[in-house]
Amino acid sequence: MAKRNHTTPLGCIACDELSELGAGKESWLVENPFILSALDTHSLALSNKSLILIFGWSDDPFDNMKVKIHPELSPIGGEYITAIEWLVFDDIRVLAVGISSGYLLIYSLDGGLIHKQIIYPTRILKLRVRGTKRDISQDISNEEVCIVMDGVIARFDGSDLQDMLRRWFRDTQTNFWDQKRKKRDLDDFENSFERVPYQLWSVNKYGACADAAITGVMPPPLMELEWLYLKVPLQGLYLKLFWYLNSATFMFEQSSHRYYRAVTIGNDAVISAYRLSEDKNRSLVGAILSKVVPATFSTIASFSKLIWRSDRATPKKAEPKPQSFARAASLTCLKDPPRKGEKLTLSPSGTLATITDSLGRILLLDTQALVVVRLWKGYRDANCLFMEMLVNKDSASTSYHEYKKSDYCLCLAIYAPKKGIIEEAIVVVQGREVLARCVLVWELALDLCTAEPTRDGIFWKVRKDISKYSSLLSQSNQTLAVYIGNLVDQTYTGVYHVNVTFHYYPVVNDHGNSGDLYGNWADLIVPISRNLPLNDGLWFEIENSTDFESKKVSIPRNVYRAVLEVYVSFHENDEFWYTNLPNDYLLANNLSSNTAGNGAFREVLVSLDGELIGAVWPFTVIFTGGINPLLWRPISAIGSFDLPTYDIEITPFLGKLLDGKLHNLGFSVTNALNVWYVDANLHLWLDNKVKVVKGELLENNAEPLTLSTKSHFKGLNGKFKAGASRAILSKGWVESSKGNITTVSIQKFDFLNTNVLKNDGSFQTVNQTIDFNTTVSANIGSASLLYNIESHKKFPLFVYTNQIDQGDNTYSLLSNVTLGFDEDKILAAEGVLSSSTLRNWQKGDGTMLVKNNLVSGGLGRTHQVYKYTDNTGKFCYFRNVSSYNYTIVFDEVKDKCKVETRGYIPRFSNHRITLL
Repeated sequence: MAKRNHTTPLGCIACDELSELGAGKESWLVENPFILSALDTHSLALSNKSLILIFGWSDDPFDNMKVKIHPELSPIGGEYITAIEWLVFDDIRVLAVGISSGYLLIYSLDGGLIHKQIIYPTRILKLRVRGTKRDISQDISNEEVCIVMDGVIARFDGSDLQDMLRRWFRDTQTNFWDQKRKKRDLDDFENSFERVPYQLWSVNKYGACADAAITGVMPPPLMELEWLYLKVPLQGLYLKLFWYLNSATFMFEQSSHRYYRAVTIGNDAVISAYRLSEDKNRSLVGAILSKVVPATFSTIASFSKLIWRSDRATPKKAEPKPQSFARAASLTCLKDPPRKGEKLTLSPSGTLATITDSLGRILLLDTQALVVVRLWKGYRDANCLFMEMLVNKDSASTSYHEYKKSDYCLCLAIYAPKKGIIEEAIVVVQGREVLARCVLVWELALDLCTAEPTRDGIFWKVRKDISKYSSLLSQSNQTLAVYIGNLVDQTYTGVYHVNVTFHYYPVVNDHGNSGDLYGNWADLIVPISRNLPLNDGLWFEIENSTDFESKKVSIPRNVYRAVLEVYVSFHENDEFWYTNLPNDYLLANNLSSNTAGNGAFREVLVSLDGELIGAVWPFTVIFTGGINPLLWRPISAIGSFDLPTYDIEITPFLGKLLDGKLHNLGFSVTNALNVWYVDANLHLWLDNKVKVVKGELLENNAEPLTLSTKSHFKGLNGKFKAGASRAILSKGWVESSKGNITTVSIQKFDFLNTNVLKNDGSFQTVNQTIDFNTTVSANIGSASLLYNIESHKKFPLFVYTNQIDQGDNTYSLLSNVTLGFDEDKILAAEGVLSSSTLRNWQKGDGTMLVKNNLVSGGLGRTHQVYKYTDNTGKFCYFRNVSSYNYTIVFDEVKDKCKVETRGYIPRFSNHRITLL
């Protein structure tokens, strides 16, 4: 078998012995709960209830062994193998085996029994081996072996096991006169070589545990002092021995007494935490007598045998008994009856752990602070694995480069059955600063902006439901295009590292999904954008009010519904278009060359073959560096990490589009300055029962824009008002296999903006409201209502800025922002009425000190309230979060309707659980 490396596949293991474990039978390895495995760099061990097979995969024939082990198990007691794990100490490799009766067995690689010791008379659940610090003040690591049982944790110090194994190997390899091993003592109780000291704790205060782990050492509790006594009942030696061990006791108190932190999971308590105290009496006998004064102990033992030796018959061998429990103080407990803890996975250092539960959730636990820092949902039967991966491979300048700890990063891999579609984009930027830039992922239409830099670097992650693009993911040979604009100079240059990940979830029936008709998503999606290949984004760039961008498109002739999803983002001179001033003000104050104008009103117009068919009055997205960058750390402005899209129902126009010819879809922006990025996706529903769907446009009434402006200014101070309204109505029918469907689409818009300037323009307030209402209804025949969808959106905005000159090319900026996205939806379909309400508001204020056009200091705070409810009482979500100067002050989450629920991230304290 080939040696494993990063380029050579492991291959397969094929041997007759595997049939004894059930190999050859369907799902023998996957569905058999009694198949256990242990893996190291040289060998694989597989086990069922009574048999262990060891396979080696080294190129060395000596190491490429196949060993079969049949442990001596009691059929009367129903003993069976419950856990296996490799123990590796430098050049020593052995296999540890746990038994249902509570015995620990250790076998050599040739199958010989080295050690047998009773731990506690209950089933061993798991054997854990890892490196750990000997003391909280030391960096030196030592192996420890943790044995997890039903409500019990045992710990072996790796050095004790290593010493025992070295003595055993030395004893077996040394040639004595009789060429035989030393005879065992009767007081070894069932131990094959000697009794190895260990610690034992009961952790069943909150019920039996399904899994547990010792995560590391921890400080002792305050004001705790214990006295230790050791009494040896031998006259004449008592005083001298007590005096010697009393000194040793003092030294032990100062240097060796330790406390450990343990985490358990189970059915009654999802997570429990304990402080485990060493049993000093056990430590004195097992550690001091065997290490500090081995000669004295040997002398005492020999002398005691001489004193009590007699001609009496040798007493019957004593039954093995486990030692008593050391003290385990409970720290905290999280109980949640609906869910039960299942699996616990510890990181190599023990500072992090993942916990899976019966509800398909994965909790990421900081084991030192006892804080659940992350929670994932929807991962039933998940398996987790921590990996330390080399990330700075290119930093080595020579072949002799020795990698440091900083060259590695800790990664968590989660494996679970495939579930729905959620896209996860993880972006890391290496560079000093990064301007807020727009990121687009085409074919999946993920539009977002970059994050602002922090002290620890620039990192952000966005998750978006892309289920409505399912038809794209079912196609082969797809091209995924990602574009992020980059500014290259001495300050803002950065290198982007982007991961795009797709998560699949079980299909569930959506509740009142207004994005689909007849219960499903579009069958075909046609991109309306520029074509590849490009060295730029695929979006259309609109740089002024006369710019017109378009694309010719043809659609299949069996389409019965069509929706145009429009993407809009604004940048450069129009990034803050809602604060722009009228041109007459700029001309009067000679500011037209360096100040954005054209007033504060914008609309995106969509046309078909030159005829207006719809409009978008966009939500005022503020990017992560907008107005005051300190407001958006870490809470980003609404929509900045997921720019909203806008649906325009163009089903009434299918009568024009279903002729099989090319048609021109065009875009323009009223009052635009450079630059606006606009593109779209055309969602099409196909009637697979017919080849051609007929249709006709009955009405298209696009009322002219009503725009009124008022300006009153004197010098640089003034007040400006702008109001606008528009309505667009279209009506048409299609004849499909579902019948004659008549669709009516109505868009209504209202806009009001008030802009005030004071202090020669250094003080500005903007108060703006956009009402964006749409109605789409479809009828079969003349009367039967198929569906009716109403959406009422309101976008309130308030911005206050006050710039104060500080001299020396420095100024301070005071800012206050209130931003809202409200939407009420009503859906009537097939006699069922459903509705939903969304309220998403943010309010932030802060100060910023700017010198030489770079932020040199400041403070910011932001408060956001998000509330979603529906009329069914089944789907609700509430979040109330606040931040101050990079720090989350509070975070309240409720995900059940009309019921107070705790936040989903629990925090542990020393004696209780506090919830965010």
